[in-house]
Amino acid sequence: ESPHIVISDYNMPHFNGTEFLRIAERFITNLTSIIITADPYNVECPKSNHWRILDKNLNLCKELSHFINSIHK
Repeated sequence: ESPHIVISDYNMPHFNGTEFLRIAERFITNLTSIIITADPYNVECPKSNHWRILDKNLNLCKELSHFINSIHK
């Protein structure tokens, strides 16, 4: 079974989290993508209900838990 959620940091060697998650979406349908970053205002990602940007500096665990729970309702 394919994953329903993929979580990625934005800053990675060789490419960024947005590029990684776009590649993942080619292979996994109905994927929810979460990017974690210290600078959420400078991350470009598709405007979609399946994408979420979370600030790793502010209540990350609480926000991540809330978002994942909202998907599974």
